[in-house]
Amino acid sequence: MAPAVALFGLIALTNPLPAQTLSNSFGGLSESSDAPIDIESDMLTVYDAQKYATFKGNVKAVQGTTTLRAAELDVHYVGGAEKITGQKAAEPVPAANQPDKPAGPEAQISKIEARGSVVITSDDDQTTTSDWALYDVPAQLVTVGGNVVLSQGQNVLKGERLIINLKTGESRFENPGNATTGGRIRALFMPKQDGGGDDGDAEPVRIKPKKSAPAPAASNEEPVPGEQKPEAEDAAVDEAEPWPIVPEFR
Repeated sequence: MAPAVALFGLIALTNPLPAQTLSNSFGGLSESSDAPIDIESDMLTVYDAQKYATFKGNVKAVQGTTTLRAAELDVHYVGGAEKITGQKAAEPVPAANQPDKPAGPEAQISKIEARGSVVITSDDDQTTTSDWALYDVPAQLVTVGGNVVLSQGQNVLKGERLIINLKTGESRFENPGNATTGGRIRALFMPKQDGGGDDGDAEPVRIKPKKSAPAPAASNEEPVPGEQKPEAEDAAVDEAEPWPIVPEFR
């Protein structure tokens, strides 16, 4: 298992993204905004002059019920790096040597960038995959870009860029256009198959047999040789009732 680095900060993600068919992968972060963010990686490099730290190699970030995995993660901050990582040196340091230290009031995370095979999962069976993801903390904007695929069960949404405003709850898919998608958003929504009161539970329509008219009285006319009497139509026979018996006239 990769060495672990714990990064603790208060990232307030409020108002989960509403959706009728797909719930929000970031909803777990919103519900657990007071929970610490636990980041694991193989390597950590701190650039205190530029005010950011880079986690590399099998990066895994967890807050609440939401998990983010990526090849690389940049955490931009305001304040001293020691307030977040416990390290002042701006050089690569094995993650196993990084002490766990909670962020103080002077250390504030301003932006988080994830790159390389980004996968965001939540406990409601929703998965978001993309090439990169960006969270602007002050603006409360989450942008996921590069071959974005949102899936939950058999429901799938595909686009080039997904922008989520955590303040207003508004989200939108954008697709500037490329050779593969041609600038179109693609969505696949599958109907429910659990039989929970859907139309599939309705009983089949049963057609009631048509009642037949009474048979005509027998005639004294002799049948013409070679002439055949017309046979009654099958549809006129009511299997539910016996055929009426009419006495012969003598």
